[in-house]
Amino acid sequence: MCGSILQKCRLSGNRYDGMELEYSEEPFHLTGTEIDEERKEMQQIELMRIKEEETKRRLEIERQKRIEESKKAGKNYGTFYLSTRGGQESCKISDAGVTCQKDGNNKKQPYSMMFVDIKDIRKTSYPGPASKQYYAIELTMREIKKASEAGTGHQDAMNRPWRNIAQWISENKSEVDKFFDVLTQAHREWRTKFSDIAE
Repeated sequence: MCGSILQKCRLSGNRYDGMELEYSEEPFHLTGTEIDEERKEMQQIELMRIKEEETKRRLEIERQKRIEESKKAGKNYGTFYLSTRGGQESCKISDAGVTCQKDGNNKKQPYSMMFVDIKDIRKTSYPGPASKQYYAIELTMREIKKASEAGTGHQDAMNRPWRNIAQWISENKSEVDKFFDVLTQAHREWRTKFSDIAE
């Protein structure tokens, strides 16, 4: 049952002596004007909520368009041949990312790394057996979605966690250095062009 709070003033002679609050079982009635004002206020709140949702949807659609646009290769920075620990690889750098193929192994599918999924690129090195030294390129990139996860839900790819991976591990420092210089140049130019979605 609805009720209301009643205010009662206490008077002591000519002196105001405070206020008491009492709960009444009787419903609190709004005037017609108050009902109209409350209805208008609720309508305004709902309109603001709808506008906010529409703005979010529009911005998300624009963002997804930019992401797809950033994956389209237009400029070719060249193809590099790397003697990696896993065998010979040819890697083609574009203004969208890098695509590599293990030469002489037709069973191995080419793999691509898009700049939209790469946050940072740096050189590193590792000691190997028999006093050998290995050189590599370390990437901070988004976790690759497993094939088994494909088609399960609509998780935004941009929300996947970052992780560090070592790629193109080789004994040939000169090859790695040349590849690194062009790869980082292409990545910097991509980040400048797509600064609105780069992280």
